[in-house]
Amino acid sequence: MINRNDRTDISRTSIVFENISDITRCIVALRDDPQLKVLKVKNRMSKDYDSVWSHGYRDVAVNLQIRSAETMKFRCELHIAELQLIHRGFAEKKTDSGHQRYVVLRNLLSE
Repeated sequence: MINRNDRTDISRTSIVFENISDITRCIVALRDDPQLKVLKVKNRMSKDYDSVWSHGYRDVAVNLQIRSAETMKFRCELHIAELQLIHRGFAEKKTDSGHQRYVVLRNLLSE
């Protein structure tokens, strides 16, 4: 049986930024928005993140829920979406085949 709460990135989109400080400002805006519930932040931009696992790719992935009149009307306020915040330098190198390799590696590591 599939638990709908296990699905976290069926809806995924990216915002591309010119600099790191704009990524930081976006994270603060997401955190402060009363209609958003930030559930998880995976900071692959951190100097502590070992980018060997992502073949050098870096971003900030935010799992969130949107709690608004519209999402409640359509009963999707519990849906968890992923928002990827990416520096332009990494976005330009992002490819579908690279993402497929990442998914295979992530699944092998059970991350």
